This record gives sequence, C-alpha cells and structure tokens, in this order.
Amino acid sequence: MFETGMALGQALAQHQAGNLDEAAVIYRRILDIAPSHADALHLLGLVASSQGRHREAVSLIGQAVNADPAQPVYLANLGLALGRNGRNEEAVDALRRSLVLRPGDAGTQVKLGRALLEAGRPAEAIDPLGAALNGDYEDDADTWNALGRALAETDRQADAETCFRRALIADPRAAEARHNLGQIHFARGEWRDAAEQLRYAVALAPEEALPRQQLFDSLMADGAARAGRLEWREAAAAFSEAAQVQPESAEARFNHALARSALGEFDRARAEYAEAIRLDPSHVRAHNNLSNLLTGAGKSEDAAEHLRAAIALDPDYWEAHYNLGIALQDVDRAEEALDCYRQVLRLRPRDADTRNNIGGVLLARGRLDEAIAMYDEALEIQPDHPDATWNKALAQLTLGDFANGWRGYEARLRQKRFPPRTFPMPRWTGEDLAGKRLLVWAEQGLGDALQCLRYLPMLSARGAEVTFECLDRLLPLVRWAGANAAICKRGEAGTAFDFHIPMMSLPGTFATDLHSIPPAGPEIRLPGDLAGFWREVIGQSNGRRRIGVCWEGNRNNYDGRRRSMPAATIARLGAVGGARWFSLQADVPAPDGFEKLEHAGTDLADAAAIVSALDLVITVDTMIAHLAGLLGRPVWTLVPFASDWRWMRDRDDSPWYPTMRLWRQSAPGDWDGVIERVAAELEKS
Repeated sequence: MFETGMALGQALAQHQAGNLDEAAVIYRRILDIAPSHADALHLLGLVASSQGRHREAVSLIGQAVNADPAQPVYLANLGLALGRNGRNEEAVDALRRSLVLRPGDAGTQVKLGRALLEAGRPAEAIDPLGAALNGDYEDDADTWNALGRALAETDRQADAETCFRRALIADPRAAEARHNLGQIHFARGEWRDAAEQLRYAVALAPEEALPRQQLFDSLMADGAARAGRLEWREAAAAFSEAAQVQPESAEARFNHALARSALGEFDRARAEYAEAIRLDPSHVRAHNNLSNLLTGAGKSEDAAEHLRAAIALDPDYWEAHYNLGIALQDVDRAEEALDCYRQVLRLRPRDADTRNNIGGVLLARGRLDEAIAMYDEALEIQPDHPDATWNKALAQLTLGDFANGWRGYEARLRQKRFPPRTFPMPRWTGEDLAGKRLLVWAEQGLGDALQCLRYLPMLSARGAEVTFECLDRLLPLVRWAGANAAICKRGEAGTAFDFHIPMMSLPGTFATDLHSIPPAGPEIRLPGDLAGFWREVIGQSNGRRRIGVCWEGNRNNYDGRRRSMPAATIARLGAVGGARWFSLQADVPAPDGFEKLEHAGTDLADAAAIVSALDLVITVDTMIAHLAGLLGRPVWTLVPFASDWRWMRDRDDSPWYPTMRLWRQSAPGDWDGVIERVAAELEKS
C-alpha cells in the first residue's frame, strides 16, 4: 500500500539531492492519491520554480496556500513565484500575509523588500530590507545591494553608496553591487571612479550587457572631460579602452583619433579615423578629420576623396567644403578650390577664414589686386584677423608697397603657427639706442635671418650694444661676419636688456623702402682653412665654369613643394657643355653627371665655403639663394609663377641681392620652361 508520509520523505530526499525530476514524479503520485496535499503541492511548485516554470509554480503553491492558509512559508514562496512572473503587487500582498503569520522573519523581509523594489515602491522596501540586515542577513551581500538600490532610487545616494560598499565587504565578487556603485559614481560625474567599479562588474559578469554599456559610457565621458581640460594623454587612454570595450563603436575610434591627433601622433590618429570609417562609412566627421591629416602628410588627393564622401553624405557640411578647398589648393587645382570656397560662403556668407583662403588662391596665381580685395573683405568682417592681415601684407610687399606691407607684416606675431615669446623688457620701436642694450632674436627660417643680417651693423651704428640670438646652424657664419654683435643660441640670452625686437621686424622699424634697402650684409670672413679645403675639393676651373645646383626645398609644406622641382628637370642642365655641375642638395642623390658635395646643404659654414668657391649658383628659393646673395656670389634663383614677396613681381633682379638674377615660371608649375631658358642662357655665355 502507498504510504503518503513515507513517499513525501523519499521525495524530499531526492529534492534535496538535486534530483528534481525524480522528486516531481513522487510528488505527483502523492497528489494523484491526495489532490489537496498541501506539502506536495508546495514542494512540487518549488520544483517547477527551480526549473523556470514560474506560472506553474504560482498555480501549485497557490493551491497549497488554499489548502493550508496558515503556513507562512507557503505564502513566502508564493510571493517569490509571483514576483518571478512579474506579478509584483500580488507578490507583495502574499509576503505581507506571510509576515503576519511569522513576524520578523528575516528571509521573508528580504523577499518583501525585493518585491517592493520590483513593484516600483523603493521607499517601502527600505524598512523590511533594513530589518533583515539587523538580523540574520547582516553579512549578506545581496541584501545590502538591494537596500542600496532602494536608497538610490529614493535619492539617498550617499546612504546607497555605503550599502553597496558594505555589500562588497561581504562579497568582493558581488557583480551587481559593483555595477550599482559604478552607477553612483557615474551619476555624480566621477567618471574614473565609475569606470573602476564597472571594470570589476564586467569582469565578474561578462555576459551582462548593461554594465559593459555603462563602462563604455563612463570611459567616453571620462575621455571627453579630460579632453576638455586638454589632458590629451589621459583622454586617449580612456577612448582607447572604450574602443576595446565596444570594438564596434565608430565614435570611440573617432574620439581616440582626436586625442592622438592632439598629441601629434598623426600616424596612429589616421589609423583610428580609418577604422571609424570602416565601422561606420557614414561617419561624416571622421572623413573630414582624416582628410586634414592626409593633407598635412602631403596626401591631398586621398584627402579630397574623403571630403567628397563627407559632402555626399551631408551637402551642407561646410567644414568639408572648406577642407576640400584646402586640399585642392595644396595640389594647385585653383579653380576647383575656389568653387569649394564659394560653397562655404553660400552656407556661411560672413566667413572671414574662407575669404582669407580665397585670397591665398588668388595670391598663388599672381592675381595680387584681387587677393588684396578679398583680404579687405575678410578684414571688414573680422578686423583683427591675423592671417588676412599677414597675407595682405605679403601681397603689398610683393607689389613694392613697403610702408603698408611692413605694418601688416607684424600680424605674423599673432598667428597660431607663430611660437609665442614674452620678454620682461619692452619691444624696440625706433627709440634712441645710444648706450642701450638690445636683444635681436631670429624668429623664422635661415633664409629670413640671412636676409636681415644687414641690419645688425645699423643697430650698432646707432650706439646699441647688440646681442643676436639665433639658431645653432647660423652661429659660425655670424661670428665671421663684421656685425659688431654678441651672439648666443636661442634661450641663452637672459634678460639683461633695455629692448628686444624680432629680427624680421627690423626692415619695418627702419622704414625700409625700395630706395633704402641696406647692402646685402656684413662681410663674411671665412676661415682660411675652411675656404681652402673646399676650394681644393671643388678644384680649379680650367676653363669650365663650376656651377652648384639646388632644386628642392622643404616638401613637407605647400610653399616648399611649390618652390621645388623634380630632380629629373634640373638634371637637364647637365647637358650644357663647358661646365662642371655640383649638387648642393642635402640628403638626396645627385643626378647623373652632377658631383655630390657632402654637407653642402646641412652645415651652413661648409655651405658658405662651397658657395664662395663656385663660379655660379643656380637654386630654387631656398636658404642657399640667400647665402649666395649675402656672400656676393653670382646666383640665379628659380622662382614659382607667384613667388615669395621678397622677389616681388615682374623683376628679373633682386633689390635685396645685387648679384642675384631671377628666373620666373611663365605659368604655375612650368619648371620646364624655366630650365629651357636657363640652359639657353648658359649655352650663350
């Protein structure tokens, strides 16, 4: 005969051993005989709940409650099953009824607190959870976490933080408490602390999506905050980690690229922008920003492709039109660049920067009057625009309007690209210099410094005690010049001066015009052994002219590329008979038929001695042209169609260097024509 009491004991043994299916078979056999057997209904309901059949669990445990309403454990587990079915209000009711039958039961209080939380009644959850923690659940991490949730949802953030920390003391591996503590920090804007906790939460529960998302959000917010404080190294680290947390995030890659670019790590920034575009081909800003780096790396054609993609995605994205203009301007596609800038003005009619750029295109095409008119428009909109003021000054100097040109030339000191310098002494603006100590500091390239060495004796003639601060490479040459000035490296001059002046401000301060340009410079007395060494290396003429050639400037910037020509083009001069050809070009191979002179373009002292030993120098617009002019050597300078301001317009001579002859392109980029004319002249002479 089937004995229900004995069967119930067997079922409980199987249940407690984890053999739920075997236990369920016995519970059902009991219920076949005694359908209202409360314990069997309750325990079979627990099996169903454990196996995820929560609706069945509610039905079974509910029948157990109906069979024996005085059992608090039935009501407590019914509340739990109801909660798992999302029937939170009914769960609360069942749990309250359980506590009436068994007041103060800590386990039921915990269940009630959780049910109230899920029912959206966090304020009511605080008391039962707190009561449980004062009892048997004092060291239970889950209960501390639940109380923390209730406090956080009632805006008691500080108390909530305390609870989450108590949960982590009880169990450092409590992933939900880590997550919730991270949320507390996130809500306060404490991004780093939030990320620290959320990293633990993700490591403890990697399958949970929400902590991972919030870790990502914390890192992105931390990166943005640090970028706002210009802490670019820390910002880059935050964005890089964010990209690891969400590898599919184009925005994390984009921001990482921004930070790397700000750090000057352009190769890495380019790679990150490219990855952002791979993840999201419609990321307009990534296309735009990548284009800027490509233009800066001399890859303007590649830049233009990305900018066209950005414009296709957003035709009114004015920055892309603007940057496409810059990229096209960089490869001398002037009319296309102008079309881009016109699109910008359609979208931003009062944009001064765009007018300045249009002026640059016109200036590079030799359309000086039109360029000046465009700079004037920019200055009408923004009177203190340093670039427009500077560029207008370049056009004016090119036209020989030195009085206005020198005034505008001072705007260079306000340009972003100009390294700012401050001094405790005032700037010299023409005051009496008798008995005064004056610091003159070189500010730009070697060519500019060589051009303005001529002013140092003029300062001494006014009674000044002059100190000239210059680049290391210039030191030997200045020492050999009769400049009557002390010389020092940059940053070593100290402050014991009455005045200071940047070197390129000297022409304007002396009110230099076309009729008052001083002689090319103080006489350079090269040491006999140095001059003799290079005379011996170059050798005697023996009836053949010794000609040094330089064909390339700095190709890393637009002006340098525009002033340079291919080696194959200059090599055609080697066919001219009656000459020995020497390469003055540093760090590049010499064309066939040209003799390579080591150190010619790297060491200024050697370069001066070499130039002095040659019969003629033929060079593009580089420091070598200024050096030859300063030394009074014959020099033919090959200049672009729209040349630098100091070579002016429509002249084949230079008022700055009497021994210089200028050879100009007849059209932009036409070096072939220049070389043909030079070769013809050499054949005649």
